[in-house]
Amino acid sequence: MEKPPSPEKPESGPQIPDGAASGKKAGKRRFRIALALLCSLLVLEGAARLFFPAQVFRKAQFKAYGGVYRMSENPLLVYVPTPYADGNNSYGHRGPEHAFLKTGKKRLVFLGSGVTEGAGLPITARFSELLGSRLSDRYDFINLGVAGYSLSQQAEYLKTLGVRFSPDTVIWLVGPSDLSPKKSMSAEYVEKSPHGAFYRSYYGAQTGRFLYRSAIFRLLSWFFSGRADGFNPSAEADMAEPEFFSRQVKDIKNLAASLDFKPVFILLPSPLTGEDPNIDLLRLVLSREQIPFLDLYSLVKASLRKGELAAFLQAENPNLYNATGHEYLAKAIMSLAGEISPP
Repeated sequence: MEKPPSPEKPESGPQIPDGAASGKKAGKRRFRIALALLCSLLVLEGAARLFFPAQVFRKAQFKAYGGVYRMSENPLLVYVPTPYADGNNSYGHRGPEHAFLKTGKKRLVFLGSGVTEGAGLPITARFSELLGSRLSDRYDFINLGVAGYSLSQQAEYLKTLGVRFSPDTVIWLVGPSDLSPKKSMSAEYVEKSPHGAFYRSYYGAQTGRFLYRSAIFRLLSWFFSGRADGFNPSAEADMAEPEFFSRQVKDIKNLAASLDFKPVFILLPSPLTGEDPNIDLLRLVLSREQIPFLDLYSLVKASLRKGELAAFLQAENPNLYNATGHEYLAKAIMSLAGEISPP
């Protein structure tokens, strides 16, 4: 006797196709992997911040530069020379020690970046020492150049240190690399400079730039680059507007009036062509504000036409002047006798 067919079990719900089920499982698996990666990154970031915080990273950067610079408490300066480092004097600069108390001589303070500092040269070949060897009976020459400083930083450095020497004249040696607008916008500074990483590290803790705020990024960039300054994102120097330099020059002019010193500018030519649009703008602003300046480009036009500007530059780093260039600078400054000796 045949069994009656068993009744079919009612379906509990709509059947999910095999492909959809596997896709759902794969989605859950990807989500779990992503969550695990995120949690791992958070743990690593926490560990990196605990054992390698930004300040330790900055100290490591400075150690790689031989300790000649240190972080500044002043956010407008970012970094300053380290006193007594590498044979420097008590305020962190090469050259003779000058007391803050003024002597009977006229005092000249020089501000600028790598050219002014005399980077890559022995101290005896630097223009300020050449001037001192010839005119020390009448002048004190105090060189406060700091490699990588912008015009804004140079003015701030004058306020914090330079004015303590009671200068009669302050001479800015300004080149194209000192005048990029990006170099004066601290929160946006990614300029290619000898100390660009210091800016990025310092301001990374104060801005919304996530990567620069990340301890993991600092570690990885240091590891993969093989040097303490990490990755160096490039940024071309932007063309400035006249108002940009007007504000800076007016601030310097007002500072000079309030502290009773005479400002003088020396405009350094571009190492490649001698010309630079930002130098041209600064020249116009200085003329309008009636601030004395020496246009070094105009003085070396003949040499530039013959392609001999390289005679003034270091072969290893054409942004810096060699001994011949510093000898030329010393002679150019001596030609400013009427400007550097205010009544």
